[in-house]
Amino acid sequence: MLRDYQEGDYVETPVYVEMVEKREDRKGNFYLSLLVRDKSTSVNAKWWNVPENEQLQEGEVILVQGRMTLFNEKKQLKIQKIQKITEGEAADPSQYQRIVHKSKEALMQEWNEACNEITNERYRYLLKEIWRQEREKISTYPAAKSFHHAYSQGLMTHTLSMFHVAKAICQCYPYLHKDLLLTGVLFHDLGKIDEFTQSNQPQYSLIGNLVGHIVSIVERIDELSLEQGWDLNEEDLISLKHLILAHHGKKEYGSPIEPKLLEAEVLHFIDHLDATIEMIHTALLDTPKGEFTERLAGLDYRQFYHLQDGEE
Repeated sequence: MLRDYQEGDYVETPVYVEMVEKREDRKGNFYLSLLVRDKSTSVNAKWWNVPENEQLQEGEVILVQGRMTLFNEKKQLKIQKIQKITEGEAADPSQYQRIVHKSKEALMQEWNEACNEITNERYRYLLKEIWRQEREKISTYPAAKSFHHAYSQGLMTHTLSMFHVAKAICQCYPYLHKDLLLTGVLFHDLGKIDEFTQSNQPQYSLIGNLVGHIVSIVERIDELSLEQGWDLNEEDLISLKHLILAHHGKKEYGSPIEPKLLEAEVLHFIDHLDATIEMIHTALLDTPKGEFTERLAGLDYRQFYHLQDGEE
């Protein structure tokens, strides 16, 4: 496993290509900068003297050969040779998913139970209908391309985690509109199924690039509502769409409108909380106890310390 290799070790192991960029050195020579991973960790890698006809892509599985080095006190793999793996169990990208989560079946059952907790008939219908139409995508897609929950089933994992937090908050603040908040949580990121092209190594679709996941799911809600003959000017539908539109919090963060309902503000903070915890926890898994994580791009390039007596 990648985590076991130390500086100077010869490396020969199958890995998943999470990121690949073609770059140019000071002499004008091209090389590849990669991020590769297995179940144990992710490692930055450099491949110098790349063959001219090499077409390595993100999302591929390769057998990599090279030497483990250190760069800025962090492990970096110096690649000497690769061989693409296209057949057999080793070619399955899910074999390289580092964090072990609940099974797909368990998440699907949990999702159904969450939808059944909604008492507003319109909200419950909308949730069950989008689930009926897009069950496979909802249960397999990631929540993001990078930063947080960027793995297969990440969308449901992120959403259900938020759902449980929202329920607890409603117990502390019983004056919150519970149905609205919980439904907003379940719907807030479902537009990712239109924004991305696939679940294993997502790329932005045309809708993702030109419309975005926030507007996409609001359009779906309108379509389903009109099919039922509902008036789109009804407060419950407008309020639900507002929670989705405002869940990024600020316009500069991608929301077309900022929160103007208490429940919208709460949803925004729950979303930020769950994403932040996931980013830090993932970085800590790659960091020995008693040391600091790498600087996290999604958190203003801050570092976090891994407590020596902390939980695994």
